[in-house]
Amino acid sequence: MRKKAIFLTVLLIFGTVLTSCSYVTLNFDKIFPYDGTFASDETEETEDGTATVTPDSDTNSPTVSEYVYTGLEKAHMALDSIGSYDFGGISVFINTTATDKVGILTADFEDDGAIDGNDYSAAVYERNRMVEEKLNCSIRYKQTTLTAMRADIKSAVDGEGYYSDLLCVGADEIAILASDGCLYNLRSLPFFDSYSEFFNSSATKALSAGYYDYGIISTATIDPDDIPAVFVNLDLFSSVSELDVEVLAKNGEWTWDVVSELVSVCALSYSGDISDLAELIAGACGADYVVNEHNSTPSVTLPDAAEFAVTTARALSTTESGLLLGDAGTLETAFADGKSALHVGTFADMQSLASATFSWTVLPLPKMNAEQKTYISFMGANALAYAVPATTTNTEGAGMLITALSAASSAYLCDVYVQYNMYNTVNVSSALDMIELIWDTPYFDFAHTLGAVSSDAVSGTYGVVRDAAADAKKSVETLFGNRKSAANKDLKKYYAPTW
Repeated sequence: MRKKAIFLTVLLIFGTVLTSCSYVTLNFDKIFPYDGTFASDETEETEDGTATVTPDSDTNSPTVSEYVYTGLEKAHMALDSIGSYDFGGISVFINTTATDKVGILTADFEDDGAIDGNDYSAAVYERNRMVEEKLNCSIRYKQTTLTAMRADIKSAVDGEGYYSDLLCVGADEIAILASDGCLYNLRSLPFFDSYSEFFNSSATKALSAGYYDYGIISTATIDPDDIPAVFVNLDLFSSVSELDVEVLAKNGEWTWDVVSELVSVCALSYSGDISDLAELIAGACGADYVVNEHNSTPSVTLPDAAEFAVTTARALSTTESGLLLGDAGTLETAFADGKSALHVGTFADMQSLASATFSWTVLPLPKMNAEQKTYISFMGANALAYAVPATTTNTEGAGMLITALSAASSAYLCDVYVQYNMYNTVNVSSALDMIELIWDTPYFDFAHTLGAVSSDAVSGTYGVVRDAAADAKKSVETLFGNRKSAANKDLKKYYAPTW
């Protein structure tokens, strides 16, 4: 195992519920193979919040600092910063189309008081409990389908009745509900800021059109297991390259050009096809297919990242060492078996690598170039988003509920996710740094969210990238030129401001 002298963490952990005064001792034997014990060592606290452990005997044992994560403390501070609101002790209902992502919303859809054994789900339970205490309410989630939700909201609108306090639906489902007139304009919520630091800024733009803000995405609704990343078999990689890819990532120099060079000496695997890969590359490069200004009609555009993505995907597929795609490029058949040194997957793959016999780490999706400001984790449109039904009567309460759930999530849930992987999946300590680096990079774009309302809008945006990547005879510019008129027509139909 490659050892790295980073200073790992003592994190807040759970009893029956989480408390702010419980700590765990890091499993040093797993991360830093070491003969001996720290039980008799003296601990001295430093000014920066770390605790330095100094062995009491003259041995070769390392000096290890334990950093205390502050996510739970920050969650309480964030809740304090958003002001006050009192629901008066009532139950507030969030209707959701979520099915298999239960653990990121609530620990218990059945209201029986049981908490899922998963650490992340338990943290979500504690997050909800903090919000309930803050707003003096009980949060209740009700599962439904998009079809039923559309029918029930329309019926409530017609009868001027109640449906729910909040919605939590897929980002692409927002487009359908918006076209039905089922959603309340978030810009009309009192004391509500769609561009708050607690919300994903790319998603706020991706879920806005004309003079409407339709939905909000935050850490409270993003399943971290869905965040894309690049896995590296460090043992295999070190046999073909001397590059320290983690240093490249930290320095902002991890780019698709670097990947293209590496694939000439080691294989890259990915479970999708070449169209999927091109779409992912474009997203990682910040492709924005729609010009979407406030109070204006959205219109399609061809970003530079579109051509770059197609060119890169084609080049990777013709590289001699190989791009393994589809069934041949899955984690199980390629990366885990040592056929590829690099693998494009998601954080969920860390579970499968928990028993890996080789050292591995995880990196963000590469940038288009070193000048790109940040790494971008291109997210699928099935990520959940908060929205408010058109039938709402308590607008202030709806806005406060969205804000509170989001404010209490970000730093706190990051701590818990890193902690879980520290004890259960990673075998190289530096991978924890990479998880934190990637955590705040999820990215959403209009074409995959509100653009999902129309097949012509899809065809004229990322559909251009997918089709050009699949057929080398097709030109990105020609496809866009042929499709933009139909795409713009539908965007105008659904999202042009009406005064």
